[in-house]
Amino acid sequence: MTTSEHPTVALIGPGAIGTTVAAALHEAGRTPKLYGRTAHERLELRFDGGHIVVPGPVQTNPADVDSTVDLVFVAEI
Repeated sequence: MTTSEHPTVALIGPGAIGTTVAAALHEAGRTPKLYGRTAHERLELRFDGGHIVVPGPVQTNPADVDSTVDLVFVAEI
C-alpha cells in the first residue's frame, strides 16, 4: 500500500450504488478505475439538479488489469 495522501482506488460493480460511489470519489478528486460486467466508455450519474460524468472505461476482462490499487470498493450483490 502506498503512503501517499492520494491513494489509488478501484470500483467493482458500477450499477446504481457503484456509480454513486464512483461519482462521489470523482467529485472528491479520486476518480476510480472501473471494473464491471458490461463495458461503458464512462459512467453518468443523473440526479435532481444535475449530473456527474465519471470517465471510464469500465473494464470487463480481469486479464486487462495492469496495476495494483490501494483501495477497492466492491458494489456487487
